[in-house]
Amino acid sequence: MSPKKTIKEAARSHWKEYCGTLNRTTNLSLVWQMAKKMNGIDPHQKPPNSEYNDELVETNLEKANIFAESFARISYTRLFQIHKQEQEKKEDEIATSAVL
Repeated sequence: MSPKKTIKEAARSHWKEYCGTLNRTTNLSLVWQMAKKMNGIDPHQKPPNSEYNDELVETNLEKANIFAESFARISYTRLFQIHKQEQEKKEDEIATSAVL
């Protein structure tokens, strides 16, 4: 039997054993956690480290900032920027007139 098939059979056997322990009072959240775990999904796993501009990016904050900068660079067309500035100006004018 191939290693892949052996692992799959072991997982199937473990799942059947696990399901045999379930009853009507079992916490469904724990069942879903086990199902995700057995499918290789770890909700607490952080994205892998990567490099950006030849520098190692390790923290989630660094990754988020790089994503935001990249997204802004491709999303903020000149037309969008003009529209955004016009809307912000209108909002400022409304806020100022409300104070007066």
